Amino acid sequence: MNPAYLKHHKLLLRLKLRHSLSRIQTACRKRKSRIIIGKLTRNPVFKKARNVLTYVALPDEVETREFILKALKSGKNVFVPAVERARKRIRIYRIESLRRDLRKGAYGIDEPLKKKARLGDPKCLDLILVPGLGFDRMGRRLGRGAGYYDRFLKRASGVVKVGIAFKEQVVKKIPTAKHDVRLDDVITD
Repeated sequence: MNPAYLKHHKLLLRLKLRHSLSRIQTACRKRKSRIIIGKLTRNPVFKKARNVLTYVALPDEVETREFILKALKSGKNVFVPAVERARKRIRIYRIESLRRDLRKGAYGIDEPLKKKARLGDPKCLDLILVPGLGFDRMGRRLGRGAGYYDRFLKRASGVVKVGIAFKEQVVKKIPTAKHDVRLDDVITD
């Protein structure tokens, strides 16, 4: 696919998906998030995982705080990403508490307090929860456009990668480029 066409197609799809997400009421978003997190925590991949990476949700994403609490309570090592804008990369840090170990970081996203948290290695992970604006059933994902996750996921080869999304975020086909990394599964409400 022509790179200019691909970029334009992704831009239009991002606009459409943002509009769809904006139409989900807060109460509905919370209910749908609980359903998705319930499916995820019953999944054998989660049950077997010892080291889990999850994002901390933005207001329009599947809420992940309940997932983090469940993972911590079940004795899993929970890692959260931190964006390093200057280097255009994600680094991961282990957290032990939502309250004590997080603060607002890049793009207004809660990130680990690097002084308190321990730096993690992507290769030690068993499961990665991947955010996105859109997904398809073939594991293709449309992110927010900065490429942080695709660069990170390349360093975590062999780790199970799962997208969690509202049904409104699943489309027939996500346009992809060579550098886009496919997910192993997408869990929806």
